[in-house]
Amino acid sequence: MIWILVSFLVELVPANELVTCTSVIKLQNLQRGVRLHSHGVKYGSGSGQQSVTAVPDGDDMNSYWTILEGSTKPVCSRGSEIKCGDVIRLQHAETGKFL
Repeated sequence: MIWILVSFLVELVPANELVTCTSVIKLQNLQRGVRLHSHGVKYGSGSGQQSVTAVPDGDDMNSYWTILEGSTKPVCSRGSEIKCGDVIRLQHAETGKFL
């Protein structure tokens, strides 16, 4: 199994706002000005998995990700708070594939 570390800087959520289970978000690298982006196109060789890239203009549906519980965690209920340090999974909103 190959693990890839994705390093993205995200804007901090104001103290009065919560990130919750099933929140739909966009991730942006503030230093580079690019958003995490994917679409239904699969790699032609190798794993056959969905491609994930960073794009400067990520305002379409292919830049939205849903926050879900980590793969070894119990299913989180919609609206339950995601706390700092919680293990999560990101699911591509358009294709349903996991990052």
